[in-house]
Amino acid sequence: MQGLVHALLSCARMKTMAEGADLRGTSFHFPDPDGGSTRTSIIVYDGHPGGLGFAQKAHECLGEVVKSAITLVERCACKKGCPVCVGDYLLDRTLVLWALKSLMEELPAPRAVGTPALRSQGRRVTRQYAWDELQERWPHLLQALRERNEKGAGFLGAVKGLRLTKNRLVLFVADRATR
Repeated sequence: MQGLVHALLSCARMKTMAEGADLRGTSFHFPDPDGGSTRTSIIVYDGHPGGLGFAQKAHECLGEVVKSAITLVERCACKKGCPVCVGDYLLDRTLVLWALKSLMEELPAPRAVGTPALRSQGRRVTRQYAWDELQERWPHLLQALRERNEKGAGFLGAVKGLRLTKNRLVLFVADRATR
């Protein structure tokens, strides 16, 4: 999903002439209301309060944005994935390209897909935590984020408490007035 969002957002910014702060994007998973598997949404939104219309403009030319993202990933000179086409060397460009093309028509999943083994090359490998162990592992997660100097580590370090429900993470932070 990270690579898919990266490619779509890069092309949406080009199409709308937006900068990074103007147009943002993310993805999230949520339970299927009909009781099936989870669903995934990709959100592209204006980065300024009240919006400047970049997300609306991207939505109006969504087909062109998807086609441009496919072209970006297909024609990139890298071998397996890079910061230009999919956002990170750890992401498999074959899988991202399949996902982009699947937005236009249903396609069978590619056979050989995987994350390159990059630890031996000195690149980071992200540790994933199971949902039910997140609360217990929170200090470890924060430490790893700080060590890698990840964006958002400062904010997450300000969390005073957290609560997990079946599908929601609630973070408690100090009110500015009480600091």
